[in-house]
Amino acid sequence: MTALAGAGVLVGVGGTGVLVGGTGVLVGGTGVLVGGTGVLVGGTGVLVGGTGVFVGGTGVLVGGTGVFVG
Repeated sequence: MTALAGAGVLVGVGGTGVLVGGTGVLVGGTGVLVGGTGVLVGGTGVLVGGTGVFVGGTGVLVGGTGVFVG
């Protein structure tokens, strides 16, 4: 199930996502996106601004650019 809050675009393919502005793609896992751009493929990710890619594992990104693999 995918939850959408605020402005922006969230594409959900399984998993659970909360989007507050920005753009997010969620393919499984759990993601919270507050601004910026995020791609979450499994795992758990929290993105606050910037650009983040989460492929498994757990990641918290506050600004800047981050890639989390495992």
